[in-house]
Amino acid sequence: MKIGLVLSNTPVYSETFITNKIKGLQNFDHEVIIFGRMIGNFKFCEVVEPPRIDKKRFISTLIKAIYIFLRLFIFKPKSIIKFLIEEKKDGKTLIRAMKNLYFNNQYFFRKLDWIHFCYATLTIGRENIAGVIGARMGVSFRGFDICLHPLKNPNCYKNIWGKIDKVHSISSDLLNKAEKYGFTYDINHQIINPGIDTNIFNSDKDRIKKYKSYKKIRLLSVSRLHWKKGLEYTIEALAILKRKGFSCDYHIIGDGKEKERLLFAAHQLGLAENVHFIGKLERHDIIKYYKDAHIYIQYSIQEGFCNAVLESQSMGLLTIASDAEGLQENIISGETGWIIPKRNPENLSKKIMEVVNLSLDEKMAISNRAVQRVRKHFALNNQQKLMNEFFTQL
Repeated sequence: MKIGLVLSNTPVYSETFITNKIKGLQNFDHEVIIFGRMIGNFKFCEVVEPPRIDKKRFISTLIKAIYIFLRLFIFKPKSIIKFLIEEKKDGKTLIRAMKNLYFNNQYFFRKLDWIHFCYATLTIGRENIAGVIGARMGVSFRGFDICLHPLKNPNCYKNIWGKIDKVHSISSDLLNKAEKYGFTYDINHQIINPGIDTNIFNSDKDRIKKYKSYKKIRLLSVSRLHWKKGLEYTIEALAILKRKGFSCDYHIIGDGKEKERLLFAAHQLGLAENVHFIGKLERHDIIKYYKDAHIYIQYSIQEGFCNAVLESQSMGLLTIASDAEGLQENIISGETGWIIPKRNPENLSKKIMEVVNLSLDEKMAISNRAVQRVRKHFALNNQQKLMNEFFTQL
């Protein structure tokens, strides 16, 4: 089949799951096209970019707009009329409908079996495209789009529910939350958790030596430096531990707009020598940090599922996570790791101490169960098979 994946732009550093989806679909002989802005040197599939508006070049932009509309009305008149009628049914003004037509004109000249929106937010302004061109419409729920965006934009999804052919959610929790915004369980849906390459993120065979004896505990988070990741709460928890005489090093791999704030928090709490901001790393360079760490922490305020938590468990790391959304399905608390309430640094500090004080046998039992569960349920090849089923089985 021909599957159009709708993205804001080609996959970036933190979106390896999109690249994995593309490769998986191609392995099943589907043709994949990305509709979104090209960033960098993306080569995995064809990329179709939307038109741009350059306010500094008004004349050239106007000429391009006239060309786009003439081309549409000459070659796709029936589709355009149908689109404008559907837009009117949704309560949109003619001006709004024409803007949506302009920015989405590229879809009308493609024969697609599916248009799949990789985030629900990307359906806004494109609700009628799939139906008009005769393609099926798929949508993924991933976290921000269900838990945060509707808070700032009430009723943003009111026009999509009757038009979706199938919903993909990375956790059951997100489906439950989507009910607040109009999703119902009679809409065709499939839960497909993220998957990782367990051949790359392979359990450290020497980890028993790592847990046997150590003078300073080594903590790790792999995360964008974003407020929803709860990194400041983690730093506050380490400050509590330090006041109690507990020595640790905390490495944070990732970058983002909150870096300055987090650097200052670490400085103000007397942890400048304990908290290390490593920045962005390629996946193969992260492996050594997983191997070196004793405990992985994902103390997020909001989290759809989190691949890094799967990676840490697959590497046999003792993993502590918050109870934010899909994290509760990622870890079986007390069996493969620990789930604790979010926004509570004192509670997090106590849990870290509790994990440190476990016996070697208890640590290895948790570690082994985590490795086995990730290999059984979250291997990348299994996820790719399920994504193929998503598009082939209605």
